[in-house]
Amino acid sequence: MDKTDSIKVTIKKVKEQDFSIDTGLYEAVFESTDEEGNMIIMEGETKESPHSLVDIDVTVFGRFEKKAGGYVFKFESYNIEIVEFKIFLKMLGLKKESIESIISKYKYEDFVEMLNEHFLEELTLIKGIGRKTALKIVEKYKTYREMRILSENLSPLGFNINDINRIHQYFKEEGEEDFENVSFKITLNPYILLKIPGFDFHRIDEIALNNIGQIKSDTPVRIEEGIKHS
Repeated sequence: MDKTDSIKVTIKKVKEQDFSIDTGLYEAVFESTDEEGNMIIMEGETKESPHSLVDIDVTVFGRFEKKAGGYVFKFESYNIEIVEFKIFLKMLGLKKESIESIISKYKYEDFVEMLNEHFLEELTLIKGIGRKTALKIVEKYKTYREMRILSENLSPLGFNINDINRIHQYFKEEGEEDFENVSFKITLNPYILLKIPGFDFHRIDEIALNNIGQIKSDTPVRIEEGIKHS
């Protein structure tokens, strides 16, 4: 049982997890079942949050190792493209049956294009998806896409996920649809975020001076906001 092997399992539970800042990976221990329903304990590293993998079917590659109490499957890799696709579908609120149906019929890029084009009728052809569910999926995808745009543009400036959630919620309530434009406005003048509850002058000022090149200590908008704050 020391040879490299591949097994198809359904991940049932995260037993342990730890995140390594050095590698940017999670070290995790999972409870899973194989296709015959046998319980298999797996250990390995994953770039995805371990809990996002729960209830997902995945083919893992590695080897069985004997430990106290039995064998553990030490996985070295897994079919990452399919796993990421399944996590994406799970995030959209799809159930396992629909996820497996989509995976068998579509590539990730084709399915995303269908969401972008709002092809609701094609969505309703998928097992377990009616028109009401299709509308919810498209709306969730729209939110996901908007959050991703904000994250890609603002995370490098020092904004965390909670900040991005606040920003998205505020501008969405203001009727904003173009989040590329929102990101651009924030990089030009981050002090516009001071009208959002949860942001204070010192935090925004630190980000502006340290991470946004065009904001200097004597930039007029900074002076104006500093006076208001004082």
